[in-house]
Amino acid sequence: MHRLRQIMNAILYVDRTGVPWRHLPHGFAPWATIYGYFATWQQDGVFEQLTGLLPRLVREAEGGGGEPSGCVLGSQTPRALRLEVAALRLPRPGAAAGPAAKHAEGRLPWVGAGPR
Repeated sequence: MHRLRQIMNAILYVDRTGVPWRHLPHGFAPWATIYGYFATWQQDGVFEQLTGLLPRLVREAEGGGGEPSGCVLGSQTPRALRLEVAALRLPRPGAAAGPAAKHAEGRLPWVGAGPR
């Protein structure tokens, strides 16, 4: 039986490094065990509860209220949001999309071009 602290450390390792589950270092429990706990906890909403609870506890420990009282937005926030929204827009029905629509051959101009 593996200790829950080791299981949580492995989950945090995957989160921080982005390593695939199957490539967890040998110092952790088997990847299938770790992933099993992760999938169960995610389905049960454990991580959502933690992401709400921990910041609230920190704010209360620092003498503030449980809920945040303000928000700071950087100057790039509106621009980044516009770019994300633009990237999500779908083409109109019947409209050609992508590089193939711009070139009759369906290729980008620099693909297959000879020396200039």
